[in-house]
Amino acid sequence: MRQKYDIALSLKHYGCMVDLLGRAGHVDIAYEFTKNMPIRADASVWGALLGACKIHKNEKLGKVDSEQLFEIDPENVGYYVLVSNMYASSGKRDGVDIVRSLAIDRGLRKTPGWSSIEVNKKDVEDDKKEHILTSHSKRLAIAYGIINTRPKTPIRIFQNLRVCGDCHNATKLISKITEREIIVRDSNRFHHFRTGNAPVEITGDES
Repeated sequence: MRQKYDIALSLKHYGCMVDLLGRAGHVDIAYEFTKNMPIRADASVWGALLGACKIHKNEKLGKVDSEQLFEIDPENVGYYVLVSNMYASSGKRDGVDIVRSLAIDRGLRKTPGWSSIEVNKKDVEDDKKEHILTSHSKRLAIAYGIINTRPKTPIRIFQNLRVCGDCHNATKLISKITEREIIVRDSNRFHHFRTGNAPVEITGDES
């Protein structure tokens, strides 16, 4: 990038690389890459690595990543939830209790999840938003889009939190069954589903 295109590397570029390596299963390589970066890794880089640890069940590195995250960004409740879920999926209830107690002691609360969809230049009504927060809101938004748009037209969803594994798999199936292209923008990246194929995930900015 420097030699051919004269692009100055930033944390976002390094974060993309860590995310790609981690999602491909090369968690150890991603960790070494993070440690040897010429600039100090921020919470987004460590968060990408922690997410890869959860996907590939690398508990050893996950513990290291969480310690780094809690030090760099102690007020981000999403990281506490991610670490707690890692412990829960491996049956380590003591770890779950420790992380949750740490979050409570710091006065942190989980951010309610919401999703939005625009159909005919109109968003969901205000009186329905309260009910959206009580379930997997992305699935409800997709269902609303299917009902109110023409068959086989794309559906675009915006979500304030990371897409969970269950919703990720459900969206792949919905895309295949309905023959729809579904684009989901969550807190970290775009997820692009097309006829049930593995999604193209493009890391975006945090704005």
